Amino acid sequence: MRQVQRNACIVMLLALAFAGLISFVRPTTLLGRVVEKFDGIPREIEGWTGYNVDPGESAELLPNSSVLIRDYINPEARWANLAIVYGLDIADIHKPEYCFESHGWVRVKERTTVLRPHTGKPHSIKMLLLKEKDGQLTVCAYWYAGLNGAKDTLTAQRFETWKGALLSREVQPSALIRVLVSVTESQSIAEKDTLSLAAALDPGIMKMVSRKPRIIKARRMVGE
Repeated sequence: MRQVQRNACIVMLLALAFAGLISFVRPTTLLGRVVEKFDGIPREIEGWTGYNVDPGESAELLPNSSVLIRDYINPEARWANLAIVYGLDIADIHKPEYCFESHGWVRVKERTTVLRPHTGKPHSIKMLLLKEKDGQLTVCAYWYAGLNGAKDTLTAQRFETWKGALLSREVQPSALIRVLVSVTESQSIAEKDTLSLAAALDPGIMKMVSRKPRIIKARRMVGE
């Protein structure tokens, strides 16, 4: 019992020391808005044709990020929607579930699966089945991406961001990527469309987050 208590005390002290380290050496960075035109994200891909949508108040609510909203239509008239939030402020990057729940969508199912992009490394993503207020079902896939690759949880992405900031005293941009496909014929077809479109888009997204971003800068402390 004493050994267990001793180990617990050691873990607590390490946690407190790490928290103190973060507060003491909070990285300074030239924070500001990431300016991204998303030119590397193809509009025509795998039979899908994309049309950009005005992000509206989404862009106003995320002043440190660039936002892409794009509808895709395929020859069978099936609809998909892509959203990317890309910026330096990790506070702008959130779990899509928060937005869905605030709009009255209900999560029916949730699972983690592996996305196998056309080029690049396979990685985990989250897959959701959502029900809208009118009963319409929608399949959702989302993941996060940054200089150190793709993550399927916000916690993992935030850890990578802060780890990099502590080591280099610079914050690297992070991206939230979300793909929606409405269930029109069957759930299995919608899931296949979601994974196919995500796999086709992923290489362009990973290329975007791996290059040096253009930033409109404003100096401040991270976390302020």
